[in-house]
Amino acid sequence: MLSRNLDALIALGVAAMGLCALVAPSLFLAISPSCLITTLTGHHCWGCGMTRAVVAALRGDFALAWHYNGMVVIVLPLLCVEYFRLLRRVACSVMRLRACSVEMPV
Repeated sequence: MLSRNLDALIALGVAAMGLCALVAPSLFLAISPSCLITTLTGHHCWGCGMTRAVVAALRGDFALAWHYNGMVVIVLPLLCVEYFRLLRRVACSVMRLRACSVEMPV
């Protein structure tokens, strides 16, 4: 029961982040954490700019996304696949909960 609630909470958080990235990208970028490697070393890592790249790609500005980080062409499809797998798993958990509650005698 606890893992199902945790799955639902995670899915809600992921859905909220995705919605925020689409609806209010500047807010999403403002609440995103800065790169720890850049903060500590002063050098950019291979993932620097990925959050801005994903937000730009979600808005349809692929040239800007490529400018921020070219690996967005690999990362964004993988993120989408994992996002929908998580939502599917949570939906299945919720359906099982409803099936269990229907089968229980009153």
